[in-house]
Amino acid sequence: MRIVTIPGYDTCACCGTHVDKTGEIGIIKILSSQRYKGGTRITMLCGDSAASDYYERVEISNKISSLLSAKPNEIASAVEHLLEENKLLKQQNSSMKNLVLESKAENITEGTKNVCVFEEDLEPNDLRRYCLMLSERCSGFAAVFSGNDEIGYKYAIASENVDVRDYSKDINSKFNGRGGGKQKLVQGSVKCRRNLLDDYIKTL
Repeated sequence: MRIVTIPGYDTCACCGTHVDKTGEIGIIKILSSQRYKGGTRITMLCGDSAASDYYERVEISNKISSLLSAKPNEIASAVEHLLEENKLLKQQNSSMKNLVLESKAENITEGTKNVCVFEEDLEPNDLRRYCLMLSERCSGFAAVFSGNDEIGYKYAIASENVDVRDYSKDINSKFNGRGGGKQKLVQGSVKCRRNLLDDYIKTL
């Protein structure tokens, strides 16, 4: 190990470069820095490694620039604009999905004892919201499952009148599931076929 001393600046290990003159190191690129034990830890590249990293980043920047139809020095603002558009679309999609779920819930006759429905690709929040909508129209409980026989099903069970925690424990035990919740709402996931879930719900 060589100890390099630069008078008035620093004394440190040579980092394995083993050069006769500092100019032989070539390009120096600082990647990051962080506070460490009262000092500063620096992550860096030098020489060919620094040059390769630079060329790679330029290539990536050019590809992103082409995809966004923006100049390289404008890609940050273009990405920010894209993220804002994506956020707005998600909000619009959520609102539309909520309207669809409300319409489906209204098709359930008020006072129905128990309701069990299967929907595709519901996010956990949508699953919970839809189940609560249905439970308001039931005298017993509402159960909503989302998924398929291959990957399994996410579920939500809710009721205004009965404690659904026991249902969650039972379904998890019978169908290799996991989950839980509060007295009026439980959520979880199971791995089994749809027909078995259907048959099970009918026995409750």
